[in-house]
Amino acid sequence: MQVPLSDTIAAISTPQGQGAIGIVRISGPKACEILKPIFIRKNKGHLKPHRFIRGSIQEGKEILDDVLVAFMPEKKSYTGEELIEIQGHGSSFILSEILSLVIRKGARLAKPGEFTFRAFMNGKLDLAQAEAVVELMDAKSRKALQVCHQRLEGRFSKEILEMRDGLLELLVHTEASIDFSTEDIEVFSPPAMLEKLKYIQEKMNALLKTYEQGRFHLEGVRVAIVGSPNVGKSSLLNALLRYERAIVAEEAGTTRDTLEESIHYRGIELRMIDTAGIRQTNHAIEKIGIQRSVKKIREADIVLVVLDASQEPRAEDFEILDVIEQGGQKKKILVFNKMDLGLNIDSQAILGKFLSPHLFISALLRQGTEELLEILYREVIQGDLNSENILLTKLRHKDSLEKALGYVFSYEEGLAEKRSLEFLAVDLRSAIEELEMIIGKISLEDVYDRIFSSFCIGK
Repeated sequence: MQVPLSDTIAAISTPQGQGAIGIVRISGPKACEILKPIFIRKNKGHLKPHRFIRGSIQEGKEILDDVLVAFMPEKKSYTGEELIEIQGHGSSFILSEILSLVIRKGARLAKPGEFTFRAFMNGKLDLAQAEAVVELMDAKSRKALQVCHQRLEGRFSKEILEMRDGLLELLVHTEASIDFSTEDIEVFSPPAMLEKLKYIQEKMNALLKTYEQGRFHLEGVRVAIVGSPNVGKSSLLNALLRYERAIVAEEAGTTRDTLEESIHYRGIELRMIDTAGIRQTNHAIEKIGIQRSVKKIREADIVLVVLDASQEPRAEDFEILDVIEQGGQKKKILVFNKMDLGLNIDSQAILGKFLSPHLFISALLRQGTEELLEILYREVIQGDLNSENILLTKLRHKDSLEKALGYVFSYEEGLAEKRSLEFLAVDLRSAIEELEMIIGKISLEDVYDRIFSSFCIGK
């Protein structure tokens, strides 16, 4: 993010639209200087850190708003700079007038994410914590909140730093052996190095294994409801949502496009995707819907395959199951629907061919839906998240950790093959750099731009 840190910046930090309260935030070396001529206190005295002071924002003698002002001094604020927050009435017009006045007095309009960027640059947050700020604002479940707070507290960063420090220790010994190769000093002991290396590898592998769980907790679980036409996919969606969201009709092929809604179950967001019935058809619009259904199957974390329990399986049912099987290790649950019409399907023939969790339900009568939600939860969430779990949640972090692990394995191979210590040192430096990319200990402007530009203005 190419912005001068010597400027004083300002922005409206509350959402657009009318509200009871709105906040204008000012940060930088001239924050107090800008506030002084426009803030008239109700009572005499100076601004006191971390306390609200009542007064009015005025341009000359004209009062713009009655406000509360909070002052946070340098190094004790969110940004690590002088920070002023003006809390006024939540009128878009009033807030815009206050912001315009602040800018006329010497501030600059902040760019998206610039307040958090300054917190990062001033050492108040590392890069992983800064990313957690925007994720916290987008959190849609309690589990997501737990994961974000983990990162904000620095526990994830601490785990990465411990790995980096372990590799730094190995690098020190490796480079010392290079520097003192002509001396009769025992610095580098391959068995000791391997023992330290194994411990670091185990920590890296353990963290990488949490990625899927972490992503589920943070982003939710994509659940595709698939099946041939008229097996009750839309009825199942309505039963799970407990209201009539999808159109249900006797005519097959009613659903022509995907329909997405979210359910929160035991703190996890389940993103349910109702899809068009999959079958051979010459109808152009239905064909497009089926193509989208197949795409959603590929993108889903888990697939609910709905079958009509009241009649024998059709060729289309087996074709759908084959499509899912060809997708690799795709998790699936077989849902035998329409039990209210009686069980006529040979379920054992299907279950014998496609080993998978299954249950029998009636979407029409909403029977079995709670059991289905519990099976879904157990399939995607391995164990409960508690305060001791450290989870990997972001693809960027996963990629860097995988690369770091690759360099560590290369170092291990080099030890076994007795490669030159100079080459081993390069592997360690590369692994350390990958870990530092996660927490932002090295300067990577393009990474910073991608991260902070996704923030809203005022954050």
